[in-house]
Amino acid sequence: MRDALAEAINLGIDEVVQKAVSQQRWYRKYANTISTAVGLSSTVAMTVLSMGLDLPQGVSVALVVVGSLATILGVSQTKNGVQPHTAVQLQEAARR
Repeated sequence: MRDALAEAINLGIDEVVQKAVSQQRWYRKYANTISTAVGLSSTVAMTVLSMGLDLPQGVSVALVVVGSLATILGVSQTKNGVQPHTAVQLQEAARR
């Protein structure tokens, strides 16, 4: 009886996790990757543009540092979705 109840609970957890994965929007699933790509692109663009200007080297370095810090902050504040590998980890944890 106890094993049957545990199996029913695990199946319920599996269903909830799979539903969460399948119903999320694509951009939520890849939110950190998108945030990182935007931050990297912005930092590279600022760096390339600054090379065309006659700016002191310290300003160019500061642009890279600010761009990198902004990317880190952006990624840390990103609301993530549930990755398929996370779903598997949740299902395995529920079975322990």
